[in-house]
Amino acid sequence: LWDAGAFLDGTWELLTSPLALVPFAVFLWFSICLHELAHGVAARHYGGVVSEIGLRWRFPAMMMYCTVDNYLFLPGLRAKLVVAAAGAYVNLALLLPFALWRALLD
Repeated sequence: LWDAGAFLDGTWELLTSPLALVPFAVFLWFSICLHELAHGVAARHYGGVVSEIGLRWRFPAMMMYCTVDNYLFLPGLRAKLVVAAAGAYVNLALLLPFALWRALLD
């Protein structure tokens, strides 16, 4: 975002090139699925009941979700924070190779 012109040029190039857009969309979908799965795995680790992980239509978009039935009754604040942050940790882990790639490029 420091160079807004380059950012807009790159965004336009991505949106107008199907060969670049398809892998980007697949990676995005994959990361969203793993994000929600991480919430569920973390909840199960702390004794939570995960009743559903799925796909929901909310106009104007489809979205993945994870339902933890007893989230409020997880044992302690730490457990709740870990479950809430698990998805973000997975997303950051998925972005690490791209950050390394970006750091190695000029």
